[in-house]
Amino acid sequence: MIAFGAGCYGPNKLGTDLYKWNMGLSEDKWPREIVFGGLYLTGIYPICSIIDLFILNAIEFWSSDNPPLAGQTAAGEQGQPREAGEEALAGAAPAAPGPVL
Repeated sequence: MIAFGAGCYGPNKLGTDLYKWNMGLSEDKWPREIVFGGLYLTGIYPICSIIDLFILNAIEFWSSDNPPLAGQTAAGEQGQPREAGEEALAGAAPAAPGPVL
C-alpha cells in the first residue's frame, strides 16, 4: 500500500477532521476513547483513510484542489492560521525557518 500512496501523499483532511471532531467531544479522555473505538470498529476511521488515500488525494494530485479544503480562506476557516502543510495548498510560500542556535 505504501508503494501506491508514496507519490500522491496529501494532507488526509477527511481523517484529520474526524479526529478533531472526536477530540472536541469531551475534555475527558475516556469518552473520546470510547467514541474512537466505536468509530474504528464500525469502520468509519478506516473508510475515511481509504477515501483520503485513494480518492481525495488523487483529486488533489491531478487537479490541485482538495474537496475538504474547498471554501477555506488563506487564513483558514475561522480566521486562524492553517495547519502545517496547508500553506502549499493555498499557494502561499511556507515561512522561512529562523536562525539555528
